[in-house]
Amino acid sequence: MDAHELAEKLKNTQPKTVEALEEVVKWCSDNADNLNIGDSDQKYLYTMATKYLMQIKIGRWNDDDAKVAVHTLAKMSASEMDIDEEVAVKILSDEEYQAMARSKTSRAVCVNHGDDTYTVVYSPKVIEQLKSNHQDDFLDGLQTVFHEVVHAQQGSAIHRAEINGQTVEWSGNTYRSALETIVRQIKPEFYYDNYDSLFKENQAQFIGLQKALVYIKALSPKLYELYDEHEMIDRLQGYADKMNDDRDMTFGSVTARGDSLVDMICRLYIKDHPEQIKEFPILQRAYNEDGRKKDIIQLLQDRQALIDSGQANAKTDELYETIANYRNYEKGELRGELDALDEYVAATGTDDEFVFQLIEQRLGRTTLDEQVVAKYMEDTRRQAEIARGRIQSEAELKEIEKEEQEIAPREEESIKDEVGDQFEPKTEGQKQEEVQVEAMWQNRFQSWDRNSVNLPNGAKRKEEAVRVMQDIERERREQDREQQMKDNEQEHMQR
Repeated sequence: MDAHELAEKLKNTQPKTVEALEEVVKWCSDNADNLNIGDSDQKYLYTMATKYLMQIKIGRWNDDDAKVAVHTLAKMSASEMDIDEEVAVKILSDEEYQAMARSKTSRAVCVNHGDDTYTVVYSPKVIEQLKSNHQDDFLDGLQTVFHEVVHAQQGSAIHRAEINGQTVEWSGNTYRSALETIVRQIKPEFYYDNYDSLFKENQAQFIGLQKALVYIKALSPKLYELYDEHEMIDRLQGYADKMNDDRDMTFGSVTARGDSLVDMICRLYIKDHPEQIKEFPILQRAYNEDGRKKDIIQLLQDRQALIDSGQANAKTDELYETIANYRNYEKGELRGELDALDEYVAATGTDDEFVFQLIEQRLGRTTLDEQVVAKYMEDTRRQAEIARGRIQSEAELKEIEKEEQEIAPREEESIKDEVGDQFEPKTEGQKQEEVQVEAMWQNRFQSWDRNSVNLPNGAKRKEEAVRVMQDIERERREQDREQQMKDNEQEHMQR
């Protein structure tokens, strides 16, 4: 019987009997490896089977029941993450699983096939947990089911720029996942030695437990009542704290900040293997094409370019903050970044709080006390304000110079006009024009005089302005004397 026939048969069975639902469970178990959650008939059958198992048969599952639950919930979770077509689900025998497992305590694993497809593999230990009639064992088993699907989603996000035609909104968490994935590939001993402190694992634990509780509450409310709500909140908070804290990790004999160690391992590796930047597109935000990590000013410029082009999103600042801060500092590099940021503030006069936050975060990694840090930030903001005033004054000065250049020069008069006009006295319009021009120059000089106070080398610029005015006045007087001489000569000829 195919899926459509069985689905129609179940729909026509009213009321639903245990025998009818058991038949569906058996069919789902036999066809689990070919589950297509996108097929409406299959989705109906697996949903009905899972509801029956969670609502009526909970605590009395057999191997087929657990198998159906694993396949159904894993594929539904993948569908919610828009990766169901890329994720396959397998349950192996103990012998098969141990042959591929990294440790004897491992219960499940997410296998990345290198082509953006994944297989979430579960051991018989997970099946046994789901068959248990103890609520804690059942919860741990269900959490593991979702945990591995989260790893598939993490892998998909860091390897692709788009999912189903939609641009992936990279976040700081995506960047951290990418680095930890590289670490797992090249330094697996480091990864598993620090398993409980890694972001990827704690995020998978958090989402796995969260989803497990949601499904239990929706499908088996009586079972949900057995769990202590405060205890569950504490467990979730514990995972969240480990995701957000700068926890120490161990690398050989060295114990240091986890972000420093992860960044150090990745930075050295990517420098020699720049092809990693293409394999993990999100690394383009943090690294140059040649494998060198971008400096703090490059990151600020890239971020601003995204904002200016309208490509920034709600996660852009979080991403760039993580890239900037999730790093290891060699000797002198922290001081170098502070100097570079100070120069950036002085050059741009920025009022961007993101920049000031980066400065303060770097000061937080020094031994300076709070009062010194506060004074440093106060001085930095004042420096930015001074720089904005200077930039505004320079812009106004350039505008003045532009206006001067736009004043059209007088057209040369023809010989006829010159001979014809030179004996004519100045008209009232000409006199008025001269007065207006002189007033314009006086006003501009006063404006220039005021602006020069706020400009670099302001006194020198003011002196230059005075000399320009003096030269103009001297030229005007010379022209007046020449005109007077011509007038006198003409008068003498007429006599």
